[in-house]
Amino acid sequence: MANKPDYHKSGNKIGSFVSLLKEGKQKYPTILDCLSEQLVYYDSDMTIAWANRAAAESCGRSPEEFIGKYCYEMWHGRSEICDRCPVVKVFETGQAQKAELILPDARVLSVSCYPVYDESDSLSGVIEVAVDVTAGKKIEAALQKSEEKFRNVIESSPMGIHMYRLEPDGRLIFTGANPSADAILGVENKQFIGKTIEDAFPPLAGTEVPERYRRVCAYGETWQTEQIDYEDDQIKGAFEVYAFQTAPDNMATLFLDITERKRAEEALQVSEKRFRDLAELLPQTVYEMDAQGRLTFVNRRAFEQFLYSQDDFARGLSAFDMLVAEDRFRAMDRTQRIMRGEQIGLSEYTALRKDGSTFPAMMHSAVIYRDGNPVGLRGIIIDISEKKRLEVQLQQAQKMESLGTLAGGIAHDFNNLLMGIQGRASLVLADINAMHPHFEDLKEIQKYVRRATQLTTQLLGLARGGKYEVKPTDLNDLLRTSSQMFARTKKEITIHRKFQKGLWTVVVDRSQLDQVFLNIYVNAWQAMPGGGNLYLQTENVILNKDYVKPYRIEPGKYVKVSITDTGIGMNKNTLKRVFDPFFTTKEKERGTGLGLAAAYGIISNHNGIITAYSEKGHGAAFSIYLPASEQAIVDEPEFETNIVQGDETILLVDDEQIILDVGRQMLEKMGYTVLTADSGAAAINVFKRKKDSIKLVILDMIMPNMNGGETYDRLMQINPGLKVLLSSGYSLNGQASDIINRGCNGFIQKPFDLMDLSQKTRFILDG
Repeated sequence: MANKPDYHKSGNKIGSFVSLLKEGKQKYPTILDCLSEQLVYYDSDMTIAWANRAAAESCGRSPEEFIGKYCYEMWHGRSEICDRCPVVKVFETGQAQKAELILPDARVLSVSCYPVYDESDSLSGVIEVAVDVTAGKKIEAALQKSEEKFRNVIESSPMGIHMYRLEPDGRLIFTGANPSADAILGVENKQFIGKTIEDAFPPLAGTEVPERYRRVCAYGETWQTEQIDYEDDQIKGAFEVYAFQTAPDNMATLFLDITERKRAEEALQVSEKRFRDLAELLPQTVYEMDAQGRLTFVNRRAFEQFLYSQDDFARGLSAFDMLVAEDRFRAMDRTQRIMRGEQIGLSEYTALRKDGSTFPAMMHSAVIYRDGNPVGLRGIIIDISEKKRLEVQLQQAQKMESLGTLAGGIAHDFNNLLMGIQGRASLVLADINAMHPHFEDLKEIQKYVRRATQLTTQLLGLARGGKYEVKPTDLNDLLRTSSQMFARTKKEITIHRKFQKGLWTVVVDRSQLDQVFLNIYVNAWQAMPGGGNLYLQTENVILNKDYVKPYRIEPGKYVKVSITDTGIGMNKNTLKRVFDPFFTTKEKERGTGLGLAAAYGIISNHNGIITAYSEKGHGAAFSIYLPASEQAIVDEPEFETNIVQGDETILLVDDEQIILDVGRQMLEKMGYTVLTADSGAAAINVFKRKKDSIKLVILDMIMPNMNGGETYDRLMQINPGLKVLLSSGYSLNGQASDIINRGCNGFIQKPFDLMDLSQKTRFILDG
């Protein structure tokens, strides 16, 4: 048998051991009983000649019970030799054998069998050394299973995985990657295996990444980072990377492609920047707040509008603190409703500044979402103080228009009654002298009529279109004349005038403008009981469409008149009602409350604007704007101061019998022949019959069916050269001005006396 081991020679441990066994020495067997390895000696007939205690105990027997038995009986409970028995193979081959044997109870033995030769080189037996490796096999199997699971996780992971090994010389070697790494990077990573990290991935060379990875390999550190690659300032690729040690000097990196997320974040940042830039450009407050109402962003306008500082904002302001207390609960409730998805729209509140002042505000909010969840509100706050002011002005204009219509109707009927009283009194006075016992009574009646006429004049000032004889006028002259007359009666008032040279012309009813100025003068005088200063100023101005819009007039060139006093001023509530009819702060005997209301109506009737500004203790300022005109100014004629007689035929037209009766008598008293007509249709019929003899028609303007304007046009068709004096106590919608502009010769306002009628009549008849 070739290459037999020489176990019987001196120095051979197994041979010596066998010799000792054969000699019966007990020293070594006793020592061998202490070993955990199982030792068994088989004779040439394959029976057990000796076994140590570990071998016997592995079968639950004593060593003596093993003697003369076969191994398959003791360990396997068999009656015949096992297949692939290593002991048999030793006897067959004469060579040492190794094998793993699985016992019936599932234990695993790692067996090494060695041949034993005698002095004649004959195979005399086999030594078997067995070790129980069951626990190790279980660990090995578990480890193998774990590694298989780990390998499956790596292979199926959606995240890219790279593996590295740190060499003793400090080189970091790429050792592998999973399929997801190939898919994410778009390359076959196996081409990099065996290369250093710098060679495999050149963009990482010169960055902190290689050194970080080496520390992970060497010291077990972990590292998380984002790697972003830009091209032309655009994100080319972005990865979230997590590096960890897998074994000493070995590591793995997990990376996820976050390119789209980073692009979205960058786009969001760009969008946010645009929002911030736009917010800073807006003239209104723009804000963002969280779900609890804490402000997280405001634009610069917010600091200007609410008077807070950057430090106030940094300390944490609540959006609800920027509203008055009575509005906060409503705002909180609406905030929660908007957060729940309700469409609330615009909300009106009273905003509160840091200094305690307030202003009306309109707010509109929208929900801010993060990851699909509502986290707060974004909105805008608009100061609507100007809007409120314009609304008040519009309401005032509408109210005055309605009151004007009512006042006009009352004044018309009242003036007709006053006309009857005035006419009768003047007729009687014309026939008596101062010695008559009723002379003074009649004079007092006329005085009362004049006072009543002043009241109706104020009522007519409220009426829309209540102006009559409008003429091109220099307001500097009108103001100078009216203020000089006022100064003569109120010497305790010092008047200061600042008139612009080259003042534009205005077309106005001068008597009504005189009334406006006088009403404001009187109001100023009453506000300065101890005397004071009155400042008058004129100037040319141009009003734009935004300014005139609430007044419903046209933009363009206007003449501005400012009248300012140094009186006691008005509080806010009084200022709001200063133009209201019958509103007065004076004692009953000092005013009716119609003066400024009439001024408002007159200026409105002239397509102008009148405004008032005042503070308690700081006087009052009235501003009047009247549209400029290109017409030339015409000098006023001078009338006779006596009753002027005549002998012409006059047609008197009026729908009121009182006016016809007293008017006829007044005209006849002056020597005229008088024809009367109680309607427009009757006037046309009379004129057709007597057109050759009638030299003048005194025509009432307000009549049913056929009004004064239509009657005038019909008369002009019959005789274009006919002279007409228009008469009315009220001019609706500017009818008087329209008729005069069409060629009517003059206008006389009811109630008029004998003197007024004689002068106007004679002036027109004489041309």
